[in-house]
Amino acid sequence: GEMDFGIDKKTKKNIIDHAAQLRRSLIGQTAANLIMLDQNLVPQNMYDIKNKYTIVFIFDPDCGHCREETPKLVNFYNAHKKKFDVEVYAVSADTSIQKMKNYIKEMKMSWITVNGPRSYVGSYQKLYDANQTPSVYIIDNKKKIIAKKPPIEKLEEFLTHYEEVQKKKNSTP
Repeated sequence: GEMDFGIDKKTKKNIIDHAAQLRRSLIGQTAANLIMLDQNLVPQNMYDIKNKYTIVFIFDPDCGHCREETPKLVNFYNAHKKKFDVEVYAVSADTSIQKMKNYIKEMKMSWITVNGPRSYVGSYQKLYDANQTPSVYIIDNKKKIIAKKPPIEKLEEFLTHYEEVQKKKNSTP
């Protein structure tokens, strides 16, 4: 049943909307496709990525925590992209293409980076629980969310464990 006691209509609507947003980005759900413009103003479709894993990395060039976490992701990506067959689809939360270009260069990001506000599918914040930056999701090759907001320094450990579990599942008759 519904609990309306002491809640005004606006607050109730906000709670329902937030729950719907969270529901769309739960582990096990199909990840919402993102189609956004890259630094060259070319649309990049996340569903076109054919790697075994896609890391969705939502960041803001002005975010201090993003500046700490991005180099960790760059190091992980450079060391493990082949081992885990992983690609990164990074979404800049800032409207400025120039800030995004500067951040890509400064952080030595060699993956797909797009501008979140320049979207063909609506707000990434409504499709993913990404009201804070950075936000990280791991998506498998079937486009299912397998991890939500894991610590970047635990990505190798997570993917190693995930692959072991999948191997056991697939070998069990």
